[in-house]
Amino acid sequence: MRIVPPSVFVCLLFVAGAAAADVLKVFSERQGMSGQFIQRIVTPEGELLETSEGQFSLLRPHFMRWQIESPDRQLLIVNENTLTQIDWDLEVVSSRAMTPDNRSALDWLMAPAEELQQTFDITRSSQQATLIPREQVSAFERLEIEFEEVSLQWELSLTDSAGQILTVTLTEDPDVMPTRSDFDAPPTDFE
Repeated sequence: MRIVPPSVFVCLLFVAGAAAADVLKVFSERQGMSGQFIQRIVTPEGELLETSEGQFSLLRPHFMRWQIESPDRQLLIVNENTLTQIDWDLEVVSSRAMTPDNRSALDWLMAPAEELQQTFDITRSSQQATLIPREQVSAFERLEIEFEEVSLQWELSLTDSAGQILTVTLTEDPDVMPTRSDFDAPPTDFE
């Protein structure tokens, strides 16, 4: 089993919106979202290394739930400034502080527009945005975001410094809005 570092893994997350609006602006107006994800890790040569699927929830300003259901069973929860990772198959729980030095792409996407403008060169349109860090601010060199309004589907593509590509397809469920309690780590028998 491969554990994807949260700073890379989370890095792929989300957005949602309306036609003719800037994709990042649409996202920044969202308070939260939930749905399903498919995550793929691809080599610089295009070889598929890994695929995982599951459920996600995001809530501004600092809450994320990333529940991997296949091929392994893991739960990653960001609750304010703490990342908790539960691996149900290995029966392991770990927690660590989230700091400005280890911000994930998701954290950056949830950042205020002014902070994004200061940190990234941004190219955007109504359906796509590309963020390129001006300095090394994370484990990624490029983050591309596309949104398909009809299907409520977000495609995030993150390229790391080695050229490996992490893509995440998020399919939003408009009927489910996360609440603060969704981001509390559940009890386990193996803590």
